[in-house]
Amino acid sequence: MKQLADYIFKDIVHSLRRNSDKQVIRVDGFENLGLYLRLCRKTQELCAKQGYSLIAKLSCNKFEQFVAAGKWPAEVSAMRMNDWVDEEDHMTSYRNMLPDSGKRLVVLLLGTDMVDDKGGLNDFFAITPNKIDVEIGNKFSKLISQELHDAFDNAQIDDVVDRFFGDLFSCTPKNLSQVSDILDGWLNETPTVKEAMVDLFTMLPQWNIPMIQDAAEKLTPVKFISARGKSSLVLKASNFIRGKTYARITKSTIANMKKKFEQYRGEDGKQPGKYYMEYPTGQKITSLAQLEAAAISYVMGDHSEDLCDTLIHTDFSILDDVLNIKLTTKKSTDKIIKVEGMPLSVFLMAFLSALDDNEMGIDAVRFNWQQARLCGIPSNVEVADASEKDALLLDSWNAITRFTGGIGEYISQENWQGHDGEPISLCMEPSDFFLPSAGKSLVESGLVTTGSGAKHKINFTIEALCNDTTIATEDFVWEIDPMEAWLLAFRDLDDMPEEETCYLPFETSAEMNTAYSLKDEDGFAYWITHTDVKPLVGNSSLWNTLDRELQQAEEDMEQARFFKLGKCFQNFRKQVMKEGFFASINSSASIFLNEYLALVDHIATCPVYVGKLHTLVGKERSSSTMPLRGSCRSIPSSVSR
Repeated sequence: MKQLADYIFKDIVHSLRRNSDKQVIRVDGFENLGLYLRLCRKTQELCAKQGYSLIAKLSCNKFEQFVAAGKWPAEVSAMRMNDWVDEEDHMTSYRNMLPDSGKRLVVLLLGTDMVDDKGGLNDFFAITPNKIDVEIGNKFSKLISQELHDAFDNAQIDDVVDRFFGDLFSCTPKNLSQVSDILDGWLNETPTVKEAMVDLFTMLPQWNIPMIQDAAEKLTPVKFISARGKSSLVLKASNFIRGKTYARITKSTIANMKKKFEQYRGEDGKQPGKYYMEYPTGQKITSLAQLEAAAISYVMGDHSEDLCDTLIHTDFSILDDVLNIKLTTKKSTDKIIKVEGMPLSVFLMAFLSALDDNEMGIDAVRFNWQQARLCGIPSNVEVADASEKDALLLDSWNAITRFTGGIGEYISQENWQGHDGEPISLCMEPSDFFLPSAGKSLVESGLVTTGSGAKHKINFTIEALCNDTTIATEDFVWEIDPMEAWLLAFRDLDDMPEEETCYLPFETSAEMNTAYSLKDEDGFAYWITHTDVKPLVGNSSLWNTLDRELQQAEEDMEQARFFKLGKCFQNFRKQVMKEGFFASINSSASIFLNEYLALVDHIATCPVYVGKLHTLVGKERSSSTMPLRGSCRSIPSSVSR
């Protein structure tokens, strides 16, 4: 407790620098009598040097709690001998004491959190565990005293302590008292930095986490400090013993664990694992067979005290080495599969290919997007300004993502199941690869770049997973013809008015009546590609026509229906540009479509439109190509949204 006490004492020293005649300092909430005793002694020594009188008192209730615990007999005797205990339970009286004439007084009140009648004690400066936690944050090396720093004579110890306890306290409640006790132990016989690191891993059982020894001994401090979060041995051991490694238990989970142990023993003809060849001594579990039985029983739900204790006191290095095995199946291949077609068919085909003929059972499928190479973009040699090339790349990529965005979540809405009837999830890495709003960052990072040939090519890998272990992989390349119709679906969104709260992209044709006489799809396709379609603008625009045709006061509500539809369309447009079409299907697109159909039905049955809106068809239109815009000035507040 010396390290924590000395850290707290720095706050006391800082407070005394105010140099006032009387200072009251509270230290509350700590559960170690040795800490309070050390603070009293160090404060007494400081006050004697600086000419202060000292009154130090530990509250009666807190002291009795320590006595009842029976852990600190020597500290109990020392506190009483120095009269540092408020035996009469008059804690509030000390706050009112005044210094003798010409003297300076320090009142150190300890454990006032156990005082029933605080009588204004809360008005004074207090040092509490919460305050220390905030000050230290994730820099646990702040607890290392100068004496211990000098003993190590190696600044690397700071990084080791910060990394280890940072990992540890991300999965278990922070306890600075325990940290201090460990650091105190290093004062007695200072280890090297490497020995201190191994020492920390072997002490994990005191936090109810399996010990880690062999793997820790093979680590260098530099490699430990620089390791990424997912590879943290502390987190792996904690996740296993807390049931997070196998959060969903299925038949496939257990089958795959057994296959890993079989492979580790070399039963599939491969080289046996190192701990099978030479199992470490001094373990509670003394063989690989016992470890397999214990691990499977634990994963299946046997969390009895005896089994937990057995696993906690068995080197987790062994189990981690087994669980790190990457199981593979015959389905994995070096061949790259070419796929073509619209996004939904491509995604479903790749997703289902990971499910078919998988004998081992899986619980997830992951799309790993590697790179998109877009054709038809000038190279750096042809384009002097690199930003111009990036802009062209982004335009081409937008055509893909505005249609494809949200497709992963859309597919995941189905209740996919494997051959064993267990649910299967779908995920993507990077998760924002088809997010339209992320397009610029993908271009800048090189994930979207220029390519050769006549087609866009997107390389990706499909992984079949069981508890984040890869069971099978397949490599794909999605080839897209730049002239495919679906790429043109949202090409005009950028030309539509961003600033308008409502907008409807209406167009008309002088040959509209011809369309009514068409009898088949081919005839309509020919007509639509050759007819002269123009936007309704100026005096002929939809909004002006509504103003002109719906002039009566009772018709304001009718005009407002169009404005409401325009708002729904603008919401749909914005979501497509930001998140993608598939993201909009169950939200803005659905709302817009329902609003549109409701208005169509209303127009077909409402008498107010008879002999009015039919005049839009067949009239000569302006040749302007400016987008049609609308003002929301006429919307009654009761229907706007």
